[in-house]
Amino acid sequence: MTLDKIDLLDRKFSRSIGGYRRDEVDRLLAEAADSIGHLAEEKMGLGRANEALRRELAEYRAREATLRDTLLTTQQIVDELKIKARQEAERIIDEARDQAAALLAAGEGQAAILAGEIDALAARKAALTARFRDMLLAALEILDAQAEPVPGPGDDAPRPEVPVAGDDRSVAAASEARQAVAAQENPDGLDPFALAKR
Repeated sequence: MTLDKIDLLDRKFSRSIGGYRRDEVDRLLAEAADSIGHLAEEKMGLGRANEALRRELAEYRAREATLRDTLLTTQQIVDELKIKARQEAERIIDEARDQAAALLAAGEGQAAILAGEIDALAARKAALTARFRDMLLAALEILDAQAEPVPGPGDDAPRPEVPVAGDDRSVAAASEARQAVAAQENPDGLDPFALAKR
């Protein structure tokens, strides 16, 4: 049975011969009632404070859970961003390597083509130079053969017939022959004089 302040103050005791003094008992009951009243008020205050602390603790725990979830979510986002950034960097590096390899291969192919063309031009230049030299030597031999020899004393041998310089038909035929030979030897129309000067 739980007693409170009102129970003590309203409590009535039966009287008997040789019992306790009534004023002392009433005074003790009043003091006990006051003490019980103070304890009850203190208990109620502590209960309210405890309830407030419980609510505050629940709020802190909820905030802690929210912060923990936020940190976990942020960490997951950061990890995903790192993975995506690493993948993007690897993709860019691979594309750059592929482009560099393609450019290098194209440059090597172009260099090989140019080297082949240079070799072909050099060979053609050498061939044309040799042919032109042969033509000049042949022309010199013709000029030497056509030169009139100086008659010596007692030189009665008949002189060979040489083409007359003014013979238009001979000049035209020689020119056409030279053009035909030049067309066959130089189908691209390259100037042998220019090639010989290089």
